[in-house]
Amino acid sequence: MRTKRLPLHMLPPRAKRVILTFTEAIVITESAASAGVFRTLRLNSIYDADTSLGTTTIPGFNEWAAFFSNYRVHSARIHLSAIATGVASSTMAEVTVVPRASFNVMPASAVVWPAMPYATSKSIALYTAGGHNMITIDRQYRIPKILGITRAQYVNEANYSADTSSNPAFPVYCMVCIRGVNSASVATLTGTVRLSFEVEFFNPVLLGS
Repeated sequence: MRTKRLPLHMLPPRAKRVILTFTEAIVITESAASAGVFRTLRLNSIYDADTSLGTTTIPGFNEWAAFFSNYRVHSARIHLSAIATGVASSTMAEVTVVPRASFNVMPASAVVWPAMPYATSKSIALYTAGGHNMITIDRQYRIPKILGITRAQYVNEANYSADTSSNPAFPVYCMVCIRGVNSASVATLTGTVRLSFEVEFFNPVLLGS
């Protein structure tokens, strides 16, 4: 019996790389002066990019998920644009972005956050009581590097990818942090964070005739 072949226009590619972007407003406030506070995002998941929101819908994800069964994020860029407010006169606010493999918590002492591996930190001097200043952090992360593995290992082992209805087994998080430095009042970070994911979709879904 002759096998029926699908027309070429119905055969999806074996894999496809795209850029998907997730943007959200962020407001975080210290629970106590100089204690530090952070917001947790995922750098290698387009199924749920914000751990605090449940399943996060990223524009374009559902459309590509209809054609492919799996995905892996090769790199992610974070762009933070925010204002620090609340700290006392002539003190500083310290804003830090930290990627972390597997751990979605930070050390108890916020003083060490800027010294953590791959951290990017900027300090804002607030010269008047209740003053504020704009800060921007833009950083791209290669996911295999944060995980401490080679690119070949990352591509060839299934645990570093995920199906389109889940997160990867080995997560890579990103903490957006603020700490008032030697301040008697709490610091607040208010702004926008944008994550741009370089995503590879693979294992195509067979389309019906």
